Amino acid sequence: MSILIIAEHNNLNLKSFSLNTINAAAKIDSDIHVLVAGNKCENVSKEVAAIPLVKKVLQSESANYENYLAENLTPLVVKMADKYTHIIASANTFGKNFMPRVAAMLDTSQISDIILIISPFAKTTVNPDTTVLIVPYFTAIVPEAEHAAIPPSAASAPGSIG
Repeated sequence: MSILIIAEHNNLNLKSFSLNTINAAAKIDSDIHVLVAGNKCENVSKEVAAIPLVKKVLQSESANYENYLAENLTPLVVKMADKYTHIIASANTFGKNFMPRVAAMLDTSQISDIILIISPFAKTTVNPDTTVLIVPYFTAIVPEAEHAAIPPSAASAPGSIG
C-alpha cells in the first residue's frame, strides 16, 4: 500500500513544510501519493507532480477547501484512508488542525510532531532505559543501546531529514 501526504499550500504554491513531509515519508515507503485539496490549485498540483519522490498527485478542487477548514478537509481524507498505510501532514497548525479529527474518525491514534525517521520498522517503547533525543528540527525516541547509531551530524543539519 501507499502513503498519503496532505499538501499544505496557499492555492498558488506548495509550502516548504510539504517538501519536508514528502522527504520524511520517503524514509518509510517509496510509493508516495500527495493530495492537493484547494480552490483553483492547478499550479500546486503541477508543482507537486514535478517532485521526483511523488508517484501520484490527487487533486480535489472545491471552494470548500480554499481555506483548509478541518470540518471540510477531514471527511475527504477519511474517505481516502482505506487505500493507505500512512496519512501524513506537516506538524504545524495546518496538520494539527485536522489530523486529530482524521485519527478520531478512523478510530486510531496519531503520532504527532515526528521530525526524524530513523527506520520505518523501528519498534521502540518508552521506558526508563529510553531517552528522547531533541535537537533543532528533530525528535526521536531512541533506546539507550542505539544512541551510538545516531550520527552527530543529525544535530547540526536543521531542516533536513535524517
